Amino acid sequence: MIEPNSIPVPFTTSATDRVLSAVRAYRREHGRSPTLGEIARRALVRRQHVARYLKRLQEAGYLVYDRRAAEPITLVDLAANLSDLDLENGCHGRGWTVIKSAVPNLTTSFPVDPVVPNWELPLVDKLQHIE
Repeated sequence: MIEPNSIPVPFTTSATDRVLSAVRAYRREHGRSPTLGEIARRALVRRQHVARYLKRLQEAGYLVYDRRAAEPITLVDLAANLSDLDLENGCHGRGWTVIKSAVPNLTTSFPVDPVVPNWELPLVDKLQHIE
């Protein structure tokens, strides 16, 4: 079985889109910001170019990048900053049952369309109001 960390983002998108997909995947798996080297490895770009791509993504409104901060990369979509384990624990805390799919997450194989706003989990804010 292939580990999720070893699956690079496909070449079907621009380098900037691959960087965004790599950041989202890393945050989902680890719940924290990836290093520039980790982004470069996953997105298959040169490490010295990663900061430029992150600044482009910040200008486009997808993330906030401050290299001096303790958490240098924060995704604008709040749910995207949580790991799968954090989301699962949040559901369990509300008394919900989480059923994990055996099918791999599609965003690891197919990048998210940057034109679609709020792609990650658009209803997470509404979940708080259901209780």
